[in-house]
Amino acid sequence: MEVTCSMSGGSYGYWVFYRTRIGFKDVQNMAKINAMKQECRFSALQTTKSTYCSCAGDTLVMCNMSDESISKAGDQWHCSRFINGSENSSEHVTVPNQGKPGRDMLFEYLTFL
Repeated sequence: MEVTCSMSGGSYGYWVFYRTRIGFKDVQNMAKINAMKQECRFSALQTTKSTYCSCAGDTLVMCNMSDESISKAGDQWHCSRFINGSENSSEHVTVPNQGKPGRDMLFEYLTFL
């Protein structure tokens, strides 16, 4: 499954992808990306078989997560970006009933204060 998060108005910072399983309230940090001018570092939940993340400049990050149970219908995903101590979050996206592992999901920031 590929997840993408973008934000206009660039400034490097930390990005985090979160998942909430259907029927649960706890939020899991699935991947954390440190986007810097010269490099892009990431870490992922250890139970995920394979994760690779990349940065596209200072406005977009994406992760490809490989695991049979990474995303199930009804799960909710969102991303956040942290810059200078401020958090900006995307809307929560619910995986549709026909959602399958491997299906692309896109998260975009809609409004910033």
